[in-house]
Amino acid sequence: DPLPSNALGIWQMSDPTQWNTLLSTFGGVVFNVDVAGSSNQFENFRIDDFCFEPSTVITDTDFEVETDCDGGEYIVTGISANQPSHIYSWKLYQTTQPGQTAGGVQLDSTQMGGTVSFAGLDVQNYYYLELTIQSLCDNVTYVVTKAIPYYEIESIFNFEDEYGVPQTTFCYGEDIFLDGAASFGEVNYWIGISRRPYPNNGQNWQDFETLGWTTNAEVPIVNLSSGFANMAYDLEPGWEYNVKLAVQNVPACVNWDESVHTFVVECCEDFFDSKFYLERKVISGTGLYALQAVDQTVYPNIAEEHTWTVYSSPNVDGGPYQQEAIISGEDFYYEVSEGLCYFVVHSLETLCGEWCYGQSDCINVGEGFGKEACELCGPIDCEFLSEGLCLAPENPTSLCLGYNPVIERLKWEAVAGASDYVVEITWNDAACCSSNLPEVTLEFQVASTYLDLNTLIQPQSDCLRWLVRAVCQGAEPAWSDYQCFLGCGLIEKNLESTSNELHPATLYPNPANSLVYVGFEKEFTGTLQLVDKLGQVIQIQNVTEAIRTTFDLSTLPNGLYWIMSNSGTDIEAYKLIKQ
Repeated sequence: DPLPSNALGIWQMSDPTQWNTLLSTFGGVVFNVDVAGSSNQFENFRIDDFCFEPSTVITDTDFEVETDCDGGEYIVTGISANQPSHIYSWKLYQTTQPGQTAGGVQLDSTQMGGTVSFAGLDVQNYYYLELTIQSLCDNVTYVVTKAIPYYEIESIFNFEDEYGVPQTTFCYGEDIFLDGAASFGEVNYWIGISRRPYPNNGQNWQDFETLGWTTNAEVPIVNLSSGFANMAYDLEPGWEYNVKLAVQNVPACVNWDESVHTFVVECCEDFFDSKFYLERKVISGTGLYALQAVDQTVYPNIAEEHTWTVYSSPNVDGGPYQQEAIISGEDFYYEVSEGLCYFVVHSLETLCGEWCYGQSDCINVGEGFGKEACELCGPIDCEFLSEGLCLAPENPTSLCLGYNPVIERLKWEAVAGASDYVVEITWNDAACCSSNLPEVTLEFQVASTYLDLNTLIQPQSDCLRWLVRAVCQGAEPAWSDYQCFLGCGLIEKNLESTSNELHPATLYPNPANSLVYVGFEKEFTGTLQLVDKLGQVIQIQNVTEAIRTTFDLSTLPNGLYWIMSNSGTDIEAYKLIKQ
């Protein structure tokens, strides 16, 4: 009878008729046994095809699959029942579909043993294990396969407006949202963006900015406009933006899975609105009122400028206007007194243009005021503000220039839309000085932004008061604040110039009838003007390094004239009599 065996081991054999009970050791199919009566202590036996398997043992063909990520390396482990008298061999296959268990391509070499591991794999590929089991007793081979669990992770997103409507073209100024809720399997996510001009004429994408990694979070709905605005990056019109969303799950060995989509930002007609409402509140104990803007629209995630310009007028329907203040910022607050109408114009400026809207408030001015009569109420053409209001000239200033003689100049800033200016001068005005001389008021119209008193025939005076207004087509002008001027007296230096390069000149003959010569103490380069008593330029000469030049007076009426020299740094005036 065959001797029982279970491969390597220590076992006990007993034959009740011939053999004594004894202990034997063997390896494989070779073993030693001590036979009673033998002359040797041990006898050698060799048995071929030796096998023993209890009838209750059934081959277990099932196995387990485990996956792990160790230092970024994806590892697949197969674990069998590892039964005695069985040989286990393993093969790993890569395939193209999840759950597939046939038709794959073998990776690496076949491994033997009850438990094996395959390392260096890509978690986002598809694999299956094939286990071959050979039973040593019944000479049967079993082949079983099992798909490797596939870790599902994917970057999925789309763009939406603030109402959740998917779109890929947005108006400049509206918030742009990335909806990544459809992504799955992620633990961390990353958002980056590049851009190129739109329409595209073959330009390459330009790196723009990234929002970086957000860890321990699934992809939510992300406000891209706000996110990049917080980094001082504006999603500007005229560009196509390329957005990349990458998701990650490091414990599962997924370091990067990305998707890319694009959107366009453009300027949309009638999108921006500078409308607001104006509230008035009493400032207790002051007699003043506060004007405050409410319900204005702001666009926080773009480059925008809010400017509030305050005008006043004695008329309920507006005009003439006096500019009171210019305030910058999203909010408006301004304190005023009663007795005037105030017109507040809100200017909203963006990369797409400028929008203006006005409101008014009249405090104890008159009755029957209707908004329909207000030209600075409601939507306004912004160009009208710069050209159509004919505002009062700003910064009226009295200057004393040069010497020998001193030029007494009245000067102001230019007004948009003005063709000329009217200067009203009152000599010996009681508001400016005490004088026994009679008041004399005259108006002078000039095209420039200054008037030199030396060019005028003036009454005897101790001082004067002056103010100026612009001349604009189709608009009622506003006068500047009046200025007092006591004259220059004896002034030896040009108060407006820092140059000491003066060019004194002499006129001869003076008085003159036909030709008058202008002689300089040193070479003069600049402009010479012959001016009449009303300030009108009669003749002009441009000279270079001149010592002497002439003017012809023969065709001019008798009277007072001036010759003005302008070297570019100094202006001097010389009185001339034609007779």
